[in-house]
Amino acid sequence: MMKVTSAILAASASFLPTSLGIHLHGRGINEPLLASYDYIVVGCGISGLVATNRLSELTDRTVLCIEAGDADHYEAIIQDPVYVGADVGGIYDWDLTTVPQTQLDGNTRPMPQGKVLGGGSILNAMCWNRGGSDDFDAWEALGNPGWGWEGILPYFMKSETYTPVYSEEIAEEYSINYNPAVHGTSGPVQVSYPKYFYPQSINLFAGMNLLGLPTQYDPNDGTSAGPALIPTDIDPNNQTRSDARRTYYDPYVDRSNFHVITGQHVTRILIDGVGSNNAVNTPTSAGNTNGNGPSAGDNEGFGFGPDGSTPPLTGQDSTRFARRQSPITSNLRVSGVEFAPNASAPRQTAYATREVIIAAGALHSAQLLQLSGIGPASLLDKYNIPVALDLPGVGNNLQDHCLVGTFYPYNNASYPSPTELTTNATYNAEAEQEYDTDKMGPWTAGSPNALAFNPLPLISNNSATILANASNQDPTEYLPAGLDHTMITGYKIQKQSLVTRLAQDNVAAYEIINNNAGSLTVSVMHPFSRGTCYIQSADPFQPPAIDPRWLTNPIDRQVLIEALLFNRRILATPPMMELQAAQFVPPVDADLDAINQVINNGIRTEFHPSGTLAMLPLEQGGVVDSHLRVWGTQNLRVVDAGVFPMIPAAHLQAVVYGVAEKAADIIKADNLPAQPMATSSSNCTSISSNSTVVISSTGFYANSSTSFSSLSLGKTTTGASSFGEVTTSMSSHGPPPTQASSSSPSVPATTANIVHTALTVFANEFIPHSGETSTTSLASSTPQIVATTTKTLASTVSSPSSSLDHTYISEPSTALLGPVLPHQASSPWQSLQPHEHLSTSVAGVLTSAGLPSAVAASLVPVIIGGSPELDGVATAPSQMEEQEIQAAIDNFIQWLLSFFRSD
Repeated sequence: MMKVTSAILAASASFLPTSLGIHLHGRGINEPLLASYDYIVVGCGISGLVATNRLSELTDRTVLCIEAGDADHYEAIIQDPVYVGADVGGIYDWDLTTVPQTQLDGNTRPMPQGKVLGGGSILNAMCWNRGGSDDFDAWEALGNPGWGWEGILPYFMKSETYTPVYSEEIAEEYSINYNPAVHGTSGPVQVSYPKYFYPQSINLFAGMNLLGLPTQYDPNDGTSAGPALIPTDIDPNNQTRSDARRTYYDPYVDRSNFHVITGQHVTRILIDGVGSNNAVNTPTSAGNTNGNGPSAGDNEGFGFGPDGSTPPLTGQDSTRFARRQSPITSNLRVSGVEFAPNASAPRQTAYATREVIIAAGALHSAQLLQLSGIGPASLLDKYNIPVALDLPGVGNNLQDHCLVGTFYPYNNASYPSPTELTTNATYNAEAEQEYDTDKMGPWTAGSPNALAFNPLPLISNNSATILANASNQDPTEYLPAGLDHTMITGYKIQKQSLVTRLAQDNVAAYEIINNNAGSLTVSVMHPFSRGTCYIQSADPFQPPAIDPRWLTNPIDRQVLIEALLFNRRILATPPMMELQAAQFVPPVDADLDAINQVINNGIRTEFHPSGTLAMLPLEQGGVVDSHLRVWGTQNLRVVDAGVFPMIPAAHLQAVVYGVAEKAADIIKADNLPAQPMATSSSNCTSISSNSTVVISSTGFYANSSTSFSSLSLGKTTTGASSFGEVTTSMSSHGPPPTQASSSSPSVPATTANIVHTALTVFANEFIPHSGETSTTSLASSTPQIVATTTKTLASTVSSPSSSLDHTYISEPSTALLGPVLPHQASSPWQSLQPHEHLSTSVAGVLTSAGLPSAVAASLVPVIIGGSPELDGVATAPSQMEEQEIQAAIDNFIQWLLSFFRSD
């Protein structure tokens, strides 16, 4: 991963007092805080660490991540796969429970959630799968452009380094295949396979194949139906857990702008003009009262007053909250967060000058918004919480994969069983020695990675009846009582999608989890039931009331019944009969009543709560928009599983990584300057010599006064064709660009530097380097990307306009370029106006060269405004003929080509 080093503005390095009582766990954690941060992230689990890491790539941005739990101590119970699940309920678990599930057996259920640096990635079963393409295309169809399969796949890939299974023989024997086009090779999380496989998986897959369920080729390529051995987040070298802490935090502790504090519970979000509730008498602190904060003039509305004191918030008269602010008209701004280690400790404050990003998980994120005055007004009124924003969707739409365990112990002793690790001390000692010495054997295989995601029509003769029941349901009949009409509207649309996909023979209705010891656990993948997560006190240290309402919609129960009946058919196949299974739970002769009793008593969570802060249009009960910004706010976002509008058919960690990666890019792009960095004149484009340009994997931004150096751009004069100097402290940006040939069109130095640097950043992101300063040309240091780029661009020069359109512009790429275009066009070539066509074409050329689409989108306005050949198009598109536009594009391409030719 590219590392860019620079100095942070010394003026902003003001610290909190060290007397906060925060225990120091190690380097980089719980060090004194700055007076304010650009971004504050609440929750240091998967989504929080991903967001913090990626935002801190912008070296002049400061980011704070606040975690309620502690950092682990690299215990074996966390790192060694054999212990998967053993730390659930321990010191790193929130130890939450549901409310009594009266629709089942009336009992509560545990709801494990990670309370630790790294969150659920520390506790989970290490399964790594993304779900089907239909899951994400459904998200997009609900009103979330860019969130379909094609839009999120690059971010799945960005998060991982995929290593194929260690043995070709094993791969063939266990039908483990992969498509390299859908896997990442340079992401933080190590994704691979254990170095031991239980042979029972072969029997299981063979049995399902006989019943018409073919084994998946690659369970992460978007076609997720059928059985498969899925990969896990395991380091292929040392066979240890590859969690979020070890992949997105530990390697980056030296970043001076990446701050983490642990053991601190965020109690509320600070909203401008909104006071705290008075229902709980809690100690308070004046906040960061060291007197070194930014002045009101520097950061109006944030941080400190000129004398270092915390400025009073305006409008805190409680009578103000008698009215209900609508997210349609509200424009709330948040300024930071309040936090404390426990209920009796003084509250501290941290201030954010740009955004507050909530990443506390679907349950705690919903609770935090409600405690802060954002949520259903009736709920907030109940606990005397001032209503900042009446947003009914907060805490509703809760979805979870509920599972039912089975017990069919295998009696064929010739098959090794994982139960021997607990019943046979000699066997376990030998396995432990093999793991410690060679990182091989059963201790590497703790994760239940032999799974099946089965469509209903392929496993049940009753699928037509179940589908008819689903279609004929009154959508409101099984929803929680008292829902706002927007929630009902949204559920009706979701239900249509659920019914449509339940009927398809390539979409998973449920999952089978094989533990190789005689359990074929079944779990509903696309539940029709919806639950709630509501505060039950104004005290932030009291847990929320979690009501998943599993199986309240009878369709989910019918799917589980069919799944358990299909287990009988699997066990009756010749390959599975070799295992000599004894059907105890449910019994082989269990009737429908007995099966229902097994379901009622056995339902548990699969640890996948989601949907409580749904990314949906406001009129569908949405809480965040497609940029993950809370409706009715300017600078508050949510980036965790709470934003999932509908739960995908997957173990959720890989999805959360991908969503958070995409969220980070969105946040970066949304915080770019509103105006293009360069300004045009009649002759050239220039940037002052003291300006700074930073180009990341998502774009660039300018800062005319920042004192660090990433690119020092030389001044240009009229008609200048010289290049500004590129300076780096490492090999992050590569060497200065070579001089363009005399025959190349003249171009301002600033634009040349921008294009060259963007492509160099791309090369450094995806092509390995030694890490030492490079003095060679771009062509010699990155021959693969240069050769590919040159060939691609050269073939474009002579292409007719129609060829250019079809080759480089597609519907997905056009959708990604939405922020660049004045309006979205359904047909990129025929419908675009000349200027729009130019923008899309230039972006298409850049993306075809390998640039991420966000980089290309960011460069378009600068290229159009900065290239003499294109200035006319930018200023007077209506007067230009089609051939003139194409000529301008061709000139631009030839100019760009000159920067990739080797000496």
